[in-house]
Amino acid sequence: MDAGRESARLVNFVEVERRFRRSVNLDRDAGSPAALDGYIVTPAVRRALAQIADGLGEEGGDRAWSLVGPYGSGKSALAVFLADLLSPSASPGGKAARKLLNESSDVALPRQRLHPVVLTAERAPLDTLLLKALGSTLEAIWRRQRGAKPRVLKTIRQYLDELGPESSRCATSDVVACFEE
Repeated sequence: MDAGRESARLVNFVEVERRFRRSVNLDRDAGSPAALDGYIVTPAVRRALAQIADGLGEEGGDRAWSLVGPYGSGKSALAVFLADLLSPSASPGGKAARKLLNESSDVALPRQRLHPVVLTAERAPLDTLLLKALGSTLEAIWRRQRGAKPRVLKTIRQYLDELGPESSRCATSDVVACFEE
């Protein structure tokens, strides 16, 4: 390639921010302040957050939402941002997300903090994935706290142990009970 054509290559004019060089992974990125570097709170994000805030408010509107869009449109990035926004105040990702929201929007999320249970789908029964995700979240919480672990962790381990090759399903009511406990 001659020198003139080499200097005209797009790579010589465009630099892609580091955060856009890899896809978002909910399990890896939720809770990580670095995952929010360069995140832009767009008008669509503000509208989605306003709907979610309404649903989580005391009046309790819709509490189930669908996030639909083409590959690469920011669905997972929004999920990471939302998980961090709703997480406990002391979490590093939570602090970064709330700072970003305060700088770019007037959406008011409820003061109540949650412990988001982040799950990435895979080829496995949903009940198993939900129990594993809840167990991982609770383990992470109780790793930092003193005292006995909650009884539900033992229950989750028992269900997961029972979900072997012969029994690939757990009763939906059992999974829901673990989340309610």
